[in-house]
Amino acid sequence: MVLMHASRSFIAAAFFIAVMLLASSLPPSAAHPGPFFTISVTSDKGSYTQGETATIIVTVKNVGDEMATFYLGVEIVGPDNNVYELPLSGPIFLDVGATTDQIQFTWTIPDNAPEGRYRVRVDCWKHADKSEKWDDDLSEIVLFRVYAKPTPIPGPLFSITVTAESKVYARGENAVVHIKVRNIGVKPAYFYIVVTFISPSGKNYTIIVEPPAYLSPGYGLVAREVSWTIPEDAELGEYKIAVDCIQDPHSIARYEDDFVEQVIFTVVMELAPVFHVVVVEPSKNSYYPGEAVSLYIVVENIGNTEGTFYLSITIVDPSGVRYELDPLPPKVLYPGSRVVFSNVEWKVPANATPGSYAVEIDFISDLSTGRKWKDTFTRMYVFRVSHLQGEPPQTEEEQQETPQAELKVAEASIASIDVPAQVALGEESYLKVYVINTGEAYIAAKVICNATGARISPEYATVEVEPGAIGEAVFKLLAESEGTLNITILLAHGDYVLDTRVVEVEAVPPPAAPATATPEASWPSQTPAPQSPSELVEPSFSPSSEPQATELILQPAATESQQKLQQPELSFPLLATMAAALAVLISLTILLRRAKVKAQSAAHSEHGFTR
Repeated sequence: MVLMHASRSFIAAAFFIAVMLLASSLPPSAAHPGPFFTISVTSDKGSYTQGETATIIVTVKNVGDEMATFYLGVEIVGPDNNVYELPLSGPIFLDVGATTDQIQFTWTIPDNAPEGRYRVRVDCWKHADKSEKWDDDLSEIVLFRVYAKPTPIPGPLFSITVTAESKVYARGENAVVHIKVRNIGVKPAYFYIVVTFISPSGKNYTIIVEPPAYLSPGYGLVAREVSWTIPEDAELGEYKIAVDCIQDPHSIARYEDDFVEQVIFTVVMELAPVFHVVVVEPSKNSYYPGEAVSLYIVVENIGNTEGTFYLSITIVDPSGVRYELDPLPPKVLYPGSRVVFSNVEWKVPANATPGSYAVEIDFISDLSTGRKWKDTFTRMYVFRVSHLQGEPPQTEEEQQETPQAELKVAEASIASIDVPAQVALGEESYLKVYVINTGEAYIAAKVICNATGARISPEYATVEVEPGAIGEAVFKLLAESEGTLNITILLAHGDYVLDTRVVEVEAVPPPAAPATATPEASWPSQTPAPQSPSELVEPSFSPSSEPQATELILQPAATESQQKLQQPELSFPLLATMAAALAVLISLTILLRRAKVKAQSAAHSEHGFTR
């Protein structure tokens, strides 16, 4: 019996080892085929009182092996299991490995909301009608608590809110703030509003707002606009604001209020854009002389006003030789906005010095004077240049040749959309998106379509367009619900959306079919019946509308045999690992069987039995 138990234990251990070896050999993407999202969610505070506004902050990362477009939904569940649904955010396009910026949702807590812990659910929906979800790692999380409002103290109690018209002001400007006051106490009161602007060093600038106001408990609202001219010698930095309600401008007596000093705006020397290079990446890490270096550059304006700039790029080789490229055409960038320069190309000269090459980027405001905008970019080593094997060393004359530089930029936008104004339920229509390359270099961009109440196939298409040309993406559209269909079309390059369009299509019931009519076409099932090549019919197009990119041709659904052929093949390392695990299992089994036979023979010998 002990031997049998030991045998089972050894077999179980061998099986566990084999499974662990097999699991460790699987690629990471095998765990999450297709899009898979990891979700992080927090709130701006850990607790709130009834009537306060909670801010929910969400970030999403795509750790799957396919890109996707989704709508982000947040639900708040109270202690009584009452669900509060917040408006969707989206559509959001997320490539493989990419992470969204922080996405904020706000929820004003009802005055009668129960006290206790509140849970939050976050989902990534495929469609705006919440008909289907993408897979993610979050189900529900306890995020914050809600407490009851404090009991009003005897007398007037003022609730004060303050907003500024701008977050940044320059010296000499008029800073404008808006103040709202409510009486949440138990007694009425006449009062003056006193506003104090506090400099970074603590200097106070006080304004008494005229005329006085009167408020009864729970009734009415007093709103005032306060303007303050910032002195020319004012300190630079963050300014706080304090607001009080006083009984008399000649008295220091103040009513109770709920306002706390807070930073309201920043005073700067002058209003100006500040440009920040978010990304500068080469298409590869190493190049040979004569090859074209392709750079991908993303710029953001982190300043306090818009600015027009000419992008100036300089390549610096290991010996200090500078390849100054012609500035690009001007761009206007507003605060918080980004611009993408894709496929910026520079041809490596034949006499290029091998080694690490640096990139310098400047933002020129005036080409005639060379004046530059402020930026955060410093010289960055981006790629290397290597000599071809067997190439003779450079001569001094070759090294002194004037470097030749070439700069090309690729940009694109949606030129037009061709879609019927009205479609019938259950009948396929075609949606065509025309993309124009407005830049100077080839570009491959993704066209992504998403619709509420309809199916679109394929989910996205890649358009390859040469400079000045127009590419076409063709999609199938099948209406599933009657009414207005909102179709969102995104043009994306990498992790960035270049253009967005929304079109409306009216879905109507299909016309009554005559008695001899053929059955209405339906959406294909997941496993259609096998078809021969002659039975596959592609949509016909006129010569002027023929798709330019082979990736855009609509393909019929794969047959069952084709689907089997399309399954990912097992790699050699995976097969080797599986074989090793199986060998371990077989070896342990043989050893255990031999041990069992020896034990039985020994037992027979002890009792005088022979074979």
